[in-house]
Amino acid sequence: MTGDCLPLETVQDFLDLLATESDLALDLAALDSLDNLETAAAVSAIKNRLLQSRRLILTRAPQSLAHNLYRLTLLDHPLLELRETRKDEAHAG
Repeated sequence: MTGDCLPLETVQDFLDLLATESDLALDLAALDSLDNLETAAAVSAIKNRLLQSRRLILTRAPQSLAHNLYRLTLLDHPLLELRETRKDEAHAG
């Protein structure tokens, strides 16, 4: 696996790439914060990748995604690496 990260802009791009069989390094900097359903779908797809022994590196993942991976103890998985996790700002409402 090279150090090159594929940049993503949509949640669907992210989910589609997670379904591929190759090892992946993805840059999520341009991906907006995920809503609850998108986060659940992403976590499920990541779990499936790891169960199939496929390596995944996520750079600049949204804080909500990183938090959910932490809650499920997936951050300790040897095939998953998070780099430069974003600290998304809470929206003023």
